[in-house]
Amino acid sequence: MKIGVFGASEAAWSGYSYPCADTNELLISWNDIVCKYFKAEQYNRAVPQGSLERVLRELKKCKKNLDLAIVTISNFKFIYLPTCAIDFNCHSISTRVEDMFDYTGIQKNRKFEKHKDFSNQFKSKEEFITLVNLYKKYLYNAESAQNRQAGILSQIDLWLKTKNIKTIYLSIPANIPPWVSLSAGNVYDDMHLIAKANRRYLNLPNNISVNGQKLIAKWLIKRIKNDFKIK
Repeated sequence: MKIGVFGASEAAWSGYSYPCADTNELLISWNDIVCKYFKAEQYNRAVPQGSLERVLRELKKCKKNLDLAIVTISNFKFIYLPTCAIDFNCHSISTRVEDMFDYTGIQKNRKFEKHKDFSNQFKSKEEFITLVNLYKKYLYNAESAQNRQAGILSQIDLWLKTKNIKTIYLSIPANIPPWVSLSAGNVYDDMHLIAKANRRYLNLPNNISVNGQKLIAKWLIKRIKNDFKIK
């Protein structure tokens, strides 16, 4: 069984254990727990602050025959940065630029493509700040961003449906434009609600507490078994 994971930060940590800051216990992510339970190969293409443009691109690049796709749907404020290994929320520029330029990947001791680090794509923090401010001033408004979100979601849904891939969408209602109807799979907001209730920063790579990892995994395992009759 092959499970593809696409989307944003909550699903970006995979493939390695990480010491909990509270207990120093080595832990794995909720998506790793799910794949371990089903003895599945995980094809993970979620990234921190992942945009839907990236989801569509990674789906189209995928050469594996996926049995299940888990797609987390982010909001329309995320900017796709095709040359970077991370995307960016254009509304959080004042608080996130420092973090982004220090970012070297979501895990330690991994073979990253260093040329995709944020600091290698822009001459300076000031250059990036100027770029985003000009983008927000001249090229961005909420209506056009939501329209783009709707178009990309529709393409993602059509791609998954055409490929006949079992799909679970993870999203709060506000991230899906009201005129968009997704038919490749059901939409659930449980993961985001559990993650919000169990948010824990500077602890595990996806900023979800130990208990949150277990709760999300337990819910998703049950969901997969019930929706697709997979044991």
